Amino acid sequence: MKKRRIITITVLILIVLAILWKVNSCISGMYKPYDPNDDTEYTIEIPEGSGASYVARELYENKIIRNGTAFKEVLKENDLEKHIKSGTFKVKKSMTLLEIANVIAGEAEEAPKGETIKVTIPEGFELTRIAQRLEEKGLVSSDEFLNECKNVDKYKEKYEFLSSINNDTLEGFLFPATYDIAMGSSSEEIITMMLNAFNNVYSKISEEVDDLNKLITLASIVEREAKLEEERPIIAKVFLNRIDKNIRLQSCATIQYALGERKPNLSNEDLKVDSPYNTYTHDGLPPAPICNPGEASIVASLHPADVDYLYFVVKPGSDGAHNFSSDYNKFLDDKKDYKSNND
Repeated sequence: MKKRRIITITVLILIVLAILWKVNSCISGMYKPYDPNDDTEYTIEIPEGSGASYVARELYENKIIRNGTAFKEVLKENDLEKHIKSGTFKVKKSMTLLEIANVIAGEAEEAPKGETIKVTIPEGFELTRIAQRLEEKGLVSSDEFLNECKNVDKYKEKYEFLSSINNDTLEGFLFPATYDIAMGSSSEEIITMMLNAFNNVYSKISEEVDDLNKLITLASIVEREAKLEEERPIIAKVFLNRIDKNIRLQSCATIQYALGERKPNLSNEDLKVDSPYNTYTHDGLPPAPICNPGEASIVASLHPADVDYLYFVVKPGSDGAHNFSSDYNKFLDDKKDYKSNND
């Protein structure tokens, strides 16, 4: 009897140890990189005002991390919750949770006076975001930079490509890239660097361009709508097809620009915002760019794909890929499929 009890207790202990080992393995697995062998750079967009839960959900849904709760714990443990930045970020599935957290919420080190500091302006940043980033780096004040961006005529004297531009600001023409900027540089000097970079790209395609403002305006919408490189020419053509058929663009990105914020979800009232940038209520392209596009989106807009699509909807559970269609009923089915997978 005593021997049987010992055997029973031993078996129970082994079962408990096995369960604890399995639980521990699952928990530790949550903190591991999603795929240690995948060094591909994936783009994650974080709207202004996003909290830890939104960021964790975005990373999990895009299959960058294994567990959203684990990511939030890493943010909390490293006091990074309050430092989440908005913008477009490049992350890898091979990165640890802490590495990803530092990309999205890490505080930048300040450069000593007189030294240069690297500043990355991602594709798709609006002037307001560029100004915010420059101020965060301790280079210039946001207001000062934005005011300088309104001096379009001043820069027309130096840059021929601006001669046909009658916009109120330089939105769309400050090229996104990584810059080495000296501490103490003025807003004018920084803007000049960015316009020089734009000019370098423009010089490659200038002979093909009929209307630069329209090209960059389309490219800016493509930049905000496309997540995958190969889809940029397709999305550009979708908008051009809609213009040709007198169908409004109905781009959510233009609504966000009109609102002045990148809201994750737009309400019916948002879609009625009174603005020339509202492509739900106004025909054709907006009057000017809605962000500063990169070279890939500019080239895609200049050389769009040969397709007859009129609609696109994000594929459920994808890394930003879209379902494209030329049939309205197919578009509605795709839309229902997307909503049913995101409710």
